Amino acid sequence: MATIWELKSKYPKAGFNEIVNYMVTAYCPIVAQNASLSDDEKKDRLMRYSRQIERLATQ
Repeated sequence: MATIWELKSKYPKAGFNEIVNYMVTAYCPIVAQNASLSDDEKKDRLMRYSRQIERLATQ
């Protein structure tokens, strides 16, 4: 998976929301395939990941 800095470098005109959306969209299939998680746990994982990416993308 690409890092935030790689995406910012490759797509300098990409906005904050585009970068966060790209990263979360790339992570979704990984969480979805984890059969050991309930739907609520999957949602929680995606929300936590999204918040982490948002924090990192603003640095």
